[in-house]
Amino acid sequence: MEKVLIWDMMRARQGGKTVPRWQAGRLRAVRGILRIGTLNSMSLCRPSLTARFECTPPLTEHDDPAPLEDAHVIFCDENRMVITGVEVVEGFAENDELRYGHTWVLHLYDGPEPVGTRGPPLPQ
Repeated sequence: MEKVLIWDMMRARQGGKTVPRWQAGRLRAVRGILRIGTLNSMSLCRPSLTARFECTPPLTEHDDPAPLEDAHVIFCDENRMVITGVEVVEGFAENDELRYGHTWVLHLYDGPEPVGTRGPPLPQ
């Protein structure tokens, strides 16, 4: 049996724009499994490090987070991780796609309901 870590994830951007910490209530936290691997990106026309978040229990296709292409871990400690990348939304217009810069804030799950966090502590 494969051992996996279960994460609570909150998006830190909405429509490509950063959501300030004081407005974090606009974003919904989800619980699931993070998978990172190299995939051929059709939109970038090259291999790309891609992060996928599989919600548990599964959400509707519209609610499930789109994969992040060109993913980079920008912060990590013993129970938190922040990943940034490019979210590609297909079908935005006929034969077109929309690309958003996106950031995921993850922390190891704790408790019955997913809880969001706004990432690393603010600098002192």
